[in-house]
Amino acid sequence: MTITDKQIDILDSLLIEGVASLSSSPKGKKEYIDKAKNVIKSFCTENGEPFPDWIDLTISPVFIENDELTKQSEKGYYPDLLPHFLNILRELQSQYYSRMQLEEFRKQTYESSKQTIEAQEQTKEAQKANKWTVLAIVISGFAVVVSIVALCLSTSTRTIKVDETQYQEIRQHCLIDSSVKRDTL
Repeated sequence: MTITDKQIDILDSLLIEGVASLSSSPKGKKEYIDKAKNVIKSFCTENGEPFPDWIDLTISPVFIENDELTKQSEKGYYPDLLPHFLNILRELQSQYYSRMQLEEFRKQTYESSKQTIEAQEQTKEAQKANKWTVLAIVISGFAVVVSIVALCLSTSTRTIKVDETQYQEIRQHCLIDSSVKRDTL
């Protein structure tokens, strides 16, 4: 049997009323048990569930007769029936709260696993970004080295080697050139 969210408040009130009925007369106890059985049956009808067997099997009908007859016929009155019935109602209450805790635990577990998956995906993306960053740093470092080498090459003076015959030939041209300039002046 299942207790729903809207039925739990009714069950809680029924339990409080039952505890108060413990000190009632036999007739008051019988009226409470009949009321509680009807409430439990209405819960089953609302939920589309069959009536639990314990409603009619473990909780026998209570017959209240006059005191003299009750003493003679003990099979008609069960003095321990109300505490037993309250224990069954407490068990239903406990099952409801246990089910709610389990559902809350499942929700939290689902959310936790969802967050874990998201964190793993973010970690993968961060690792991928780190790889690209390292590659960019390596390429930038290589570009800096190439730039430094190019700068050094562009600012360095170049030396030209000439052998002796080339030197003499260049000297001759320079001398001829300088004599032509003197003559024209």
